[in-house]
Amino acid sequence: MSQDRAVWDDRATSLLLDLIIQQKELCHWTPANGPTQLGWTNITHDFNKVTDLGYNKKVCQNKYNELKHCYFNWRDGQTHTGLGRDPLTGEVTADPEWYGASPGVLTTRISLIFFVAIRFLLTQY
Repeated sequence: MSQDRAVWDDRATSLLLDLIIQQKELCHWTPANGPTQLGWTNITHDFNKVTDLGYNKKVCQNKYNELKHCYFNWRDGQTHTGLGRDPLTGEVTADPEWYGASPGVLTTRISLIFFVAIRFLLTQY
């Protein structure tokens, strides 16, 4: 991978989450930290085999942590009126007044399907 920032489209994000779920099902998982070292090695290897992006383990871990962060912010913000999901697109939405008062809370547009995957990953068996 070059020194440029990683570029994540929906296909790559979905693949990453599918691979992480696969490692959880193979028990390469710790409840506190997510995938084990072996799990991350497998995820990175399989991800790069399919995408040819050449991302290292740290890039994949950073994306997973970003998705978890966005999910927790969205989940915790459900108590605020106007924060939820758009029923037509499935994307997370926030009323502009709340969003402007909370910089950095929803820095990424994440579709509902990714939230479902993250919720599964964060649920104990």
